[in-house]
Parts: sequence; structure tokens; C-alpha cells
Amino acid sequence: MPCPNDTCTPVSPVTRLPPRMLIAALFVCGTSAANANDARTPAAKEALASFNPSLLKSRGIDSRVADYFSHTPRFAAGTRRISLQVNGNPRGTLDARFDSDGQLCFDKALLEQAGLKLPEAGLPNAGCDDFLARYPQTQSTLRPARQEVELVVPAAALRAPDDDSGLYHRGGVGGLVNYDLLGQASEFSGDRRRYYSSSTELGFNADDWIVRSRQSYTVQNGTRNFQNLYTYVQRTFVEHKVLAQAGEINTANSVFPGASITGLQVFPEQALYGKSKQGATVTGIAQGQARVEVRQAGALIYTTLVPPGPFSLTDIPLLNSNTDLDVQVIETNGERRRFNVPAASLVQFNSSAPGYSFAAGKLRTFNAKGMLAPMMATGSGSWRVSPANLLSAGVMLADNDYSAVAWSLGSQLTADTSLNLRNTLSHAGQQQLKGHEVSAALSTQFTERFAGNVNATRRSTGYRELLDTTYTQTSRYRHDRRVDQYGLGLSWSNPLLGGFGLGYSTSLSAGSHKSERLTASWNKNFEHFSVSTNVEHSLGHQAQSAKDRRDNRNYRDYRDDTAVYLSVSVPLGGSRSLRSYANKRDGITRLGASFNDNSNEFASYSVSAERNQQGKRDDLSANANLLPRYTSVSLGYSQSGNDSTSYNGQLRGGVALHGDGVTFSPYPLNDTFAVAKVGDVPGVRLDTPSGPVWTDGTGRAVVAQVPAYQRTNVEVRTTSLPRNLDIQNGYKTVMAGRGSVQALDFPVVTSRRVLLTIAALDGAPLGKGLPVFGAANRFVTTTVEGGKAFITNHDIEAPLTMHMANGGACRLDFSLPDKPDLEVYFEKAQARCTPL
Repeated sequence: MPCPNDTCTPVSPVTRLPPRMLIAALFVCGTSAANANDARTPAAKEALASFNPSLLKSRGIDSRVADYFSHTPRFAAGTRRISLQVNGNPRGTLDARFDSDGQLCFDKALLEQAGLKLPEAGLPNAGCDDFLARYPQTQSTLRPARQEVELVVPAAALRAPDDDSGLYHRGGVGGLVNYDLLGQASEFSGDRRRYYSSSTELGFNADDWIVRSRQSYTVQNGTRNFQNLYTYVQRTFVEHKVLAQAGEINTANSVFPGASITGLQVFPEQALYGKSKQGATVTGIAQGQARVEVRQAGALIYTTLVPPGPFSLTDIPLLNSNTDLDVQVIETNGERRRFNVPAASLVQFNSSAPGYSFAAGKLRTFNAKGMLAPMMATGSGSWRVSPANLLSAGVMLADNDYSAVAWSLGSQLTADTSLNLRNTLSHAGQQQLKGHEVSAALSTQFTERFAGNVNATRRSTGYRELLDTTYTQTSRYRHDRRVDQYGLGLSWSNPLLGGFGLGYSTSLSAGSHKSERLTASWNKNFEHFSVSTNVEHSLGHQAQSAKDRRDNRNYRDYRDDTAVYLSVSVPLGGSRSLRSYANKRDGITRLGASFNDNSNEFASYSVSAERNQQGKRDDLSANANLLPRYTSVSLGYSQSGNDSTSYNGQLRGGVALHGDGVTFSPYPLNDTFAVAKVGDVPGVRLDTPSGPVWTDGTGRAVVAQVPAYQRTNVEVRTTSLPRNLDIQNGYKTVMAGRGSVQALDFPVVTSRRVLLTIAALDGAPLGKGLPVFGAANRFVTTTVEGGKAFITNHDIEAPLTMHMANGGACRLDFSLPDKPDLEVYFEKAQARCTPL
């Protein structure tokens, strides 16, 4: 059918179009003909929109359906599930309300999810805001066919979370228990060894106050050791952007960070100024399945199991950023390798923020023998001297006649280059020593594929940190003070040659102990496989007495040591891969292969076989990582030859205690967390910042890690819901203040979906395009081929009528079982069209 006056493109054949598209086509033709060359306003033109009644009747379309769609594309009245976009950014899905004219209701839920400002006078939960009057530049685009709403709003309408502390959700009460349990049993050459460790964290949150206590307990061959790493209370005062702590804490001073004290401190809340890094990274190569222990200032701060080959441990929780890390790699046969990670190369996890810091208390020694614990106080200030430069300065005093002053400068030289400088002057009165320390760290991205970093620390002979002045003459730690430290890191990638990495660090202690460590890596992805090579070379020189050599007979610490690891990995599809490798250390070559399967979200496993070329020995190992929804489990087994066997197991997770009971989490809980509820439905998956979680028998799950003062999205995986349930809004955006315990509610409604096959009283099937109306002539749907119509929820129980193209009407009569069939997505039923 040609359009009148050739004012639109004809659509053919119109009889094959779905009813809504047919109406739209007829609408375009009709309105184009009526409004060609019309200069009136869009509103005036819209009022003239009309259809050709005879043409609609010839196509079997009721005129009332045309009246409903006569203005613009719009949603049917009521609550509709839509996808929301704001200024081009997706904001998830929610149940939006539309009035009888199909206009969007800007209610409180929509404004919050869209990140738009609420009216100053407030808004009732069930009320609609006149948002378009407040911000007339807003453009609202409704796409009913795609169930989408797109909003383009002026910048003034968007909430600014960094500038409005009132937007952050506060309050809530909840307790927590975090646990990391590790057990290892080894038997080799008739010798049995047992190792158990328990790292626990207890605490609670109440009205934004945080109380935490972390403990470490180890048992090794009957020797027990317990350490209390910290117990403290803290609170963030958002109005002043500062955080206060009291108890066993680590100072967060901008120029004197890391001293462990029992006291109190106040310092700027970094999260209110921007993101900061929260831990250190340690890399190395394990000969076989091994246990890695990381110590700082004599305290065991991290332990875990690693598989054979290169390893990289990230986000290690540091006690401070200016004390070296002592890393031990303990193989299943008892052999230990030890290396040092210089403090100069550690991540500065307490990045400075503008403001003032103060701390005072008694130094903690973690029960180390031969150490004193003086009282100390420190204060500092940080100033943003320019947008790219932050200057800090401070002073430290202690009652053992120790004093120090320091300054630091952090500069963003270019968009890809940063420089950090630090200088400290110290005076140790009891030792009658004065000295200085100078350190610098530079990192840059030379090109898109080439990056590098360098760091250096130089200390004069008389320089002392506060910790150095606490060792007595009998202390065995007195020679561990590092004088010079240097580090270098380079990375380069090329599409043809692959990626290269190089790292070098060296340090010299006051006891003439020099250690050097060189690491190098190369990796390349080919079409059907990938290759990687890792090299680790350590050099160390230290005079040892005969007794020292006997005591350290199992250690390979600070001695020349070279390891090379080459692997080839072949993906097998479905998150499965096969890897073969060659490992050489100390002239011993090992060849092996392993199979890895990560295709299941609840379980992954690997099995490997290895051949010791020199020892003519075969080694076997198997590992499994399980995520049984409410905890994390790791299991391992290894056998070396016929005389060495090792078993290990690790259990990690957290427990949230709240007003409605106890909820388990497969991840440890952070200082800010939330408890989500999805009706009373168990087994529903939610995607959270820490990973997927599942609801328990009460419909609750823990969002273990909610970043403070940042937007955090939590979304229900709707495919995990039972088929008879619909969720009103499966997407939540949380703006949590530090220490808050949020309760996230995802209401669900029981849905029933029915596909009706409508026939006349004589059983003859009806045609397509016939409109179905509910109460008050509310449009519900139209029939498709064979007289089929899809209805849901309240439409099933409400009286339904259908209007014919000839003007007649009938009542739809059908019956359903009392209980829906949960094994199908929708039910089927026969309906009779009874004339009214």
C-alpha cells in the first residue's frame, strides 16, 4: 500500500507485521500525510495524530488499540521491568511505574538507582517527583519494544557523592568472625612433620564504630606460638574527613608510617579523597607444592600454600611500609628458601591525603626477646601545593631520647609518570648517633607497551629508626638493619615477540650482609598454545659461625640460588587447560605436566605428574579448590617417590552476625559489609565486589566487601531464581560509609504466566491482532497467530474481555489448577470467547 503523497516509505506486506509494528506503520503514514510541511509545535502535531479507521478495520485491529498508541511509543500503565540508562551509562534494571498515559514516574527508587538528586523537600516512597519541571533540559526516551528507558540529564541533576556526605548510608549493627585455617602433614624418610596455623579476626560494627581483633596461632611439630596482631576500635568522622583509632594499631602518619603501638591516632580518611592501594605483592618460584610464610617485624602476617612453579601473592596485609618483608618458601620435604623484599619496593598502602595526622602510644614488640617498648608520639601534615604535588612533613619523639623529622613530596610529573621523594633526619640520644635517610621512587609508562620503575634508599651510618633503638645488646636482630636498598623493574610487550619483565633488588645491612635478587619473565600467546619462562636468581654473602650453619642447615637463605621455570599451556576449551613444564634449580631438572579444570563455579581441580631427572624419581600431586557456597576449601595431596607424602587443607571464609541471625560467607568480611535478602528463597546467586555468593535457607547472603565511600553494585542473577518468582528490582547501588552494616532487600513476587489459546464458542480458533482488555478498559495484550495470548499475574484473576474488529466483544473464560507447575516457565490453557 503506497503512502499518501509519497510522504513515507511503504511497508510490505503489512499483513505479516506484528500488531504493534503494524499500528506504528499505519500511524507513520497517517500522521505524515496529515502533517507534511506542518510548522506547528510537536505537541500540536501530536494532538493531530490519527489513524484511518477503515484501514484498521480491514486489518482486524480494534480502534481502541489505535487510540492507546496514537501519541508516541509508550509503556502500558502499571509497573514494568525496564533497563535504565543515564547519560549513556547503564544503571541496571528495576521495576518502574508508568501512569495511564504511559509517562514514567520519577519515584524515590528510580531517582536513587539513577544517581539523581532528590527534591529538597523529600519524597514519599510511593510518590512521584516532578523531575522534568525541576530539570526541564532532561530528555526521556522510552523504548517499550526493548523494555528500556534512557535519560539524558544535565550535570546539575546528578548526585556528587564526593561532595555530599549525606548520601552515604550509615549505621547498622553486626558482628563478624573471619577465619583462615591451614593444616599440613608430611612424611619423608621416616620423619613426620605437622604444621597447623589459624588466623582469625573477631569484631563488630555498631553505629559506624568498628571493633576488630586479629590473632595468629601456629603449631609446628608440637611447638606452639600465639600472637595478637592487633585489637582496636575506630570510627570515621565524615564531616571532618578524618579517621580515629585506639588500641593496638599501626600508625598511618604520612611521613612516619607503620610503627606498631598501643595508643591512639587520628589521620585523614583516605577513602574520602580517592582510592589507595591496600597491600604488597610478593613473587617467587616454588620447587614443588610449598608453604609460603611472610613475616614483618618478627610477626607472621601471611601464610598460604602455592603450587609448583612461579607464584605471585597480592594484597598482603602489611603492618607498615618501611620494614622489610622476610619471605620463606617451605617445601614439603622440609627444605626452606628465604629471601628479603626490601621496604623500598613495598606498595605504600597508606597513601597520603591532605590533612593532619597525630599518634601517641607505647611501641609494640610482638613479644620479641631483647627489645624495649618506649612511649612515642608523632605528628604530621600534608598539603596539596598544586594539583599534581603533595607535600608532607612531620616529627617523631620517644622517651628513650629518640627524635626524628622528615618530609616527603609526591609528584605526578606527567599523566604517566609519578615521583616520590622522602628525607628523614634522626637523633638517637642513648646511642649518641645522628644520621639521615634519603629515598626516591620513580615509575613511568614510557609508551603504551613499555613501563618501568626504580627505587633507591640510602642511609648514613648513624641513621636509626625508632625500632632500631629498641634492640638491646643481646638482641639477635641488631644486625638486620638495612643501610642501602635499590630496586628496578621493567616491562615491555610486543604483539610479535610477547611480553617481557625484569626485576632487580639489592640491599646491604649493617652486619655486612649483602643480598641481591634478580627476576625475569617472558610470555607469548600463540594461536593454539602459550609459552612462559620465569627466572629467579639470588646472591647473598654473610659470614656464619659453625653453629649458625648447623641451625640453618635446612635453609637456603641469602646463598647463591638460581631457578628456571619453562611452561607451555594448551587451552582445551571450557576453562580447561593442559600444561607441561620444565623446572631447574641447583642442577636438578624436573619435567612435568598438569591438567587444570576451572569449568565449574563451585569446584576446580588440577592433577600433575613430575619426573626428577637426576633422582630418577616420579612425583604426583592433586589439588582441589571448592566453593560450597558458604565457605572456601582447598585440598591437596602430593607424593614424591616412595618415601615422601604430604597432605594439606585450607578453610577460609567469614561469618556475619546480625539481628536476623547468622549468615556464612565464602570470603572474609571487610570493615564495611552488607547482608542481602532475596525473599525467603535459598540458592539465589548474587554478584558482589568480592565474587559470587548464594542465599542460605533464610534467603540471606553476605556482601563481604563493600568499598567505603564508593558506589558498589550488587545484582541478583535472575536465572538462578525459581521459575515462578519475579524480582521487583534485582540491582542495587550501595553508597556505604565506613563501618556501616547495610541491609539490602530484594523483594520477590510469585508470578504465574499463562499462554491462552482462545477459541469461539463453537471451538473455531480466533485470529491474530485482537486486543485483550482488563478492568476499566486497560489494554493488556493482543492475540498472535492461532488466537494465542500471553497473560501474567493479576491479569490471570481479573476479568478479561476481547474486542472484535466488527465492534463485538466477548468474555474470556478459562480455568487453571490451584497450584502452578514450577517445572515450566509458563502454563498453557484453553479459553472460550463468550459473547457479552
